[in-house]
Amino acid sequence: MAQLNTFKSLQYTFTNSEADIYTAPAGYTAIILNAQCANKVVTDTTVTFKLDKAGAQSILVDDLVIPPNDAANLATGKLVLQSGDKLRGVASANSALDLTISFLETLDA
Repeated sequence: MAQLNTFKSLQYTFTNSEADIYTAPAGYTAIILNAQCANKVVTDTTVTFKLDKAGAQSILVDDLVIPPNDAANLATGKLVLQSGDKLRGVASANSALDLTISFLETLDA
């Protein structure tokens, strides 16, 4: 039997090539609660964070500069992803930024 509501977290390290970070699974809606991004290097690093809905992309954060040894929240409010929707992202430097996402996956009715 499928779980009705499941709280989860995901860790991701950005690369300098745009890539999928998370995809809402079939039959589920995901609610992104927090998307904390930390710069672990000694230089400014930029990040771009997008929502992809069936190929139509919305930029949530575009070239946001995160100073050395600092962090930023990339989703300042709740973000709803329906089945198949994706979060995508890219950084200006490979392996400089770590992302932690907290979310709720809920079974579609």
